[in-house]
Amino acid sequence: AEWRIIVTHFPPYWGKKDWMELAPKHEIDAIITGHRHSQSMHCKDDVVAKIWGESQTSTEMNDFLDPTAWIVSGGGGGITSEHIPDPAGNDDQYGFVDMTVTKKELTFEALSHKGMLRKTMVVKHSYSHGGINEVPGQSTTPKPETTTEAKKTTKKSTAKHSKRRHEEQIAA
Repeated sequence: AEWRIIVTHFPPYWGKKDWMELAPKHEIDAIITGHRHSQSMHCKDDVVAKIWGESQTSTEMNDFLDPTAWIVSGGGGGITSEHIPDPAGNDDQYGFVDMTVTKKELTFEALSHKGMLRKTMVVKHSYSHGGINEVPGQSTTPKPETTTEAKKTTKKSTAKHSKRRHEEQIAA
């Protein structure tokens, strides 16, 4: 199995048009970011909602990169956050993300600044990456090799093998 994961500072809604082009072109499975001190995660099976839920004027929705998942880990330095953190950790301010990688899925667990599990997100393969990964609902047959050089090599190898076999039969 193969995963394509990007780790960068700014969330993908900064440079959104670029990410909307890059993610499908390069079959990016997940983008892990920081910058904001308020955790958020989205994958293709999540409920579609506003990115800036607290804003009355925002119209940006969280599904703009589907099927690419994106994660904003709220941890890090700084003394400001989007909201006042709850002293007991019942919020998404200054949290951290734990990621588990297996052949079939990525699991992200959002933990609060007090270690409370806030959300679990499981990402399964949406891209085959040239037939390497098994994608539910898609054929798993690898793409055939189509380079001219590969075809020439195969023909030469077959011709040499046939010639050698013919010479062995004559000698016997």
